[in-house]
Amino acid sequence: MKGANLFYRKAKSLASEIQSSCRHPTSSLVVRYRQAALDYFAASLGVRGILRVEPMRAITEKYPVVIGVALSAVAALSVSLLFARVSRSALLPLLFAVVQVAIAARFGVRVSVLGSISAAIIFATVLYAPTGSLAVENPAARANLAWMVLVSIAASYLLLPDREQSPKDKPPPGSHPGAH
Repeated sequence: MKGANLFYRKAKSLASEIQSSCRHPTSSLVVRYRQAALDYFAASLGVRGILRVEPMRAITEKYPVVIGVALSAVAALSVSLLFARVSRSALLPLLFAVVQVAIAARFGVRVSVLGSISAAIIFATVLYAPTGSLAVENPAARANLAWMVLVSIAASYLLLPDREQSPKDKPPPGSHPGAH
């Protein structure tokens, strides 16, 4: 109870300080005080550093492919549910290829392969008739799904560096891969 009481007093003093010193609610001072309030709250619970970004960064560095593919799947499901009633939904996979390349830029080239395949499965199952099946009746939509997979994989391999390759696997500078 003592920690919660301390948190309440600190949060109240921070709130009054914010009101007295800030004219704009989106200033950087407000952000600092919000983080300070989170720190006091975490300290009152007896846990320090749990409300920070660092633990999430460690998770994304440890499992980048899993998180990237999950993010691709969630984005594909969101897009397909959001635009399910749009008459030009056959073009959505082509536009989603840009999203897929952006996700691959953050999480690696392997995510473009696995993420685009999972997105194609989600689009085929949720967005296109017959729903609930991998079959796609519309030939234009079927072709656009194939183009989405092809474009997102090719663009990722051409535009993004290969993060998965370790420094010892890379050829030395000045050597050519085909030369013996």
